[in-house]
Amino acid sequence: MNDMTGKAAQDRSVKEKLRAEFVRAGCFLADLVCCFDRSETEFLPEFFCNNPELVGCPAAQEQMFDWFMSVLHVDDEAVFRDVINKVLEGNSSCAEIRLARGEGGFMLYRVIGRPIADESGNASGGIIAFSQWNRDRSKAVVSHCETLLDSLLVSYVVVDRNGCIELCTDWAAALLGSAPAEIIGHRLSEYLVGDVDELLLAAGANLREADFELKDTSGSCRWVQVCVAEISRSHAVSGCRLVILRDISERKSFELQLAQSEEKFRTLAENLPGVVCVIADGRILYTNSHANSIIGYEASEMLREEFDFSSIFNLADPGHFLVNLESELLEHGKVEREVSVCKKDHTLLRALVSLQYIRYDNKKAVLCIITDVTSLYQTIDSLDETKKRYWALFEASSDAIFIETVDGRIFDCNSACERSYGYTRAELLSKSARDLVPGDLANMLKDLEAELKAKRGNDRSICLEAFGIRKDGGVFPTEVTINPVKLEGLECFLVTVRDISARREAEVARQRYEKQLLQIQKLDNLGMMANGLANDFNNLLTGIMGYADLMMRDLQANPGGREKARRIIDAARRAGEIIHQLMSYTGKLPSMFQTTSIPQLIKEMQSQFASVASDKIAFRYDFSQESHQLNVDPPMLKQALFSIVQNAVEAIPEAGPGVIEIVVRSGDRSFTGHEPGYFGPPVNAGGYICIQVLDNGCGIDSSHLLRIFDPFFTTKYSGRGLGLSSVLGMLKSHRGSALVESNNGEGTKFSLFLPYDATEVAEPATVEVADGPSPARFNAGTALIVDDEESVRDILSELLRELGYKTVLAENGARGLELFKSMNESLAVAIVDLTMPEMSGTELVREIRWLNPEIPVILCTGMLFDDKKRELERLGVGAFLEKPFTKSDLEKVFVKIKLKNGLK
Repeated sequence: MNDMTGKAAQDRSVKEKLRAEFVRAGCFLADLVCCFDRSETEFLPEFFCNNPELVGCPAAQEQMFDWFMSVLHVDDEAVFRDVINKVLEGNSSCAEIRLARGEGGFMLYRVIGRPIADESGNASGGIIAFSQWNRDRSKAVVSHCETLLDSLLVSYVVVDRNGCIELCTDWAAALLGSAPAEIIGHRLSEYLVGDVDELLLAAGANLREADFELKDTSGSCRWVQVCVAEISRSHAVSGCRLVILRDISERKSFELQLAQSEEKFRTLAENLPGVVCVIADGRILYTNSHANSIIGYEASEMLREEFDFSSIFNLADPGHFLVNLESELLEHGKVEREVSVCKKDHTLLRALVSLQYIRYDNKKAVLCIITDVTSLYQTIDSLDETKKRYWALFEASSDAIFIETVDGRIFDCNSACERSYGYTRAELLSKSARDLVPGDLANMLKDLEAELKAKRGNDRSICLEAFGIRKDGGVFPTEVTINPVKLEGLECFLVTVRDISARREAEVARQRYEKQLLQIQKLDNLGMMANGLANDFNNLLTGIMGYADLMMRDLQANPGGREKARRIIDAARRAGEIIHQLMSYTGKLPSMFQTTSIPQLIKEMQSQFASVASDKIAFRYDFSQESHQLNVDPPMLKQALFSIVQNAVEAIPEAGPGVIEIVVRSGDRSFTGHEPGYFGPPVNAGGYICIQVLDNGCGIDSSHLLRIFDPFFTTKYSGRGLGLSSVLGMLKSHRGSALVESNNGEGTKFSLFLPYDATEVAEPATVEVADGPSPARFNAGTALIVDDEESVRDILSELLRELGYKTVLAENGARGLELFKSMNESLAVAIVDLTMPEMSGTELVREIRWLNPEIPVILCTGMLFDDKKRELERLGVGAFLEKPFTKSDLEKVFVKIKLKNGLK
């Protein structure tokens, strides 16, 4: 029962739908319209007549079916039913039927049927239009009717020849935004944007259409497709137009989106740096304008049907390459390949080809993008080369270079970091900057980090000196330079760390050398002063000793007087020795080098050492088993050793006990000259003999250590400060060095380094005075005496007269040269002072030798240095008479000259 009720309700719904369609169709201009329902068991169509006066049908609708069957020609009933059946099958159908007229005869009607589809698309009924038909009329009427019937289910209006709306369907009214009653009588142009009147006037027998925008009061943009056709109504004036309105807003929106998408695609394609092509069915459908600039082809060339796309690839088999690309494209949907592309001018470029499927003009196509990567790869190659150069410089740097993040983490480092800090690179990359500085510098590092944060964003570097700590715990001085940099978008610091240990040592050595140089300059100044004093004193002492010697000869009968004269001579000799000691500080005394056994020399001095030490000081000697032969000046070395031992004795407290150890050994260690407490040039292991004096005294304060060789520097109340200066003079003569090691309260170790090749051994004397002729055998002759000191000239004159010589005296070198030129042939010997005004002794000797190379020349001087002595010997000086002298000294020199030069 319920099923039957539901079915009945469904049937009523279908009927109401059909009836609504029929009502809308009733507004149509056909003369007669009927509709029918498939669910009817009997053929009971419903009719509507628009022209009852013309057709002759009754006014009441319920009578129209009976009327229709009565006026239908009996022969056309089957035709009519056949049209209905075809429509119910879902097909359109047309036919001709005859209907009886009231005054007799039949009228011919054209019948056109169209199915009405339900929601599932099946024919649920149909509509049939009947129009009077004249076979001789234009077939346009049939076309109009068919068009109108096809439009029954869409919105339409009927306008008169002036464009005013006469009829309007509900759908059309809803589309135009008003009720049907409100629309009728208004012009169609009031609802559409554009010249719709022109379209209405142009419409004739053929259908015309155009798109117009609706003047929608809601403000939304809506579009309609307007189809216009001329229709005829038997009761109306000709010129009516059927206007079908179809809402195409969605289509227009799609078309707009499509146009925008197309515009975006073309804009994007034109702005891409590469060649953009769309390919379908082996032909290029689109290409952008960059094709000409990149591969040399115009777009028009590439769009030709005969253009071979594969020809642009510089490959042995480009076709096979494209086939492989297509296979990969089918599998992955997108393919990228780097390939060589041949341009139109046959030059080659490296390109990146990208392929992917797209929809183009509603068909499947391939989007191909060809990007010129030649410059990119050139840049990459250049970057690679730059990176290699950077890495080579980075690794070749002798300085440790770190790249650190802003929080101090080590990001990278070079191999010099491994050498400087003793860590491997992997270990360093796991550390921070704090791990590479001593713990007591942590606060300084915090301040530095704060300063670096404050300077972030500028390019200023920071330079400072700090200390680094190695893996083994060793601390070393460094110079650190920090520069802010950006690497791979990351803010970093480039930290260069230079180990300045050698610089610090060199700086210390430089300061030490400067102090040593200052000491040497002081010593040289002292030597210059001493030299001047020695010359003057020796001249005075020469007069004193000479006259005292003459007095002894005159006082043969007065023993007391002779004794007094002898004491004068002894005092003068001691004064000469003091002058000699004073000159020893300069290190320029005449050479007395000879091969000497150093242990034997020290043994000879043991009694001297003991004489200056108390009985609470013990001496120890270690000479090993070696002879330790060396070329030295024994007196000078003895003086230096005595001064060192005397200082050691004075450093030991009187309460004792004290120990002084003297060691002689071969030098087995090299010294660079940079060591603390080192004085003099560097020495190499095996090239020197080491003499060490060690004591357990009070030691030397570090502030005094560098001044111990300064002349007149002393820490003792009674000292003169000249003892150790003589040591420096000895070292200078022997080209030796010294190392002084001492601390307060720990004693002192004084090491002398004397090289084996310091000097050449002096030639042994070939003349022994003791075996020479006596003065009585000298023959008479004339001697030229040239000296600026009158007392010296007088003494020499007295002594030479006793030897049987006549003398000629000159007070300076110039006067001496005049006398020599005038008396050249009569002179037997010339005695010349070294230091004189107007012309020095050296210049005078040179002139004398030029005038007479054979005459013996004796140089008389208060102090003669080695270098000057060698120069004078080369000039031909036969002997040297050292001031102060006695008659016996003069006799020895003359004996030597006689044996050497044949003096008369």
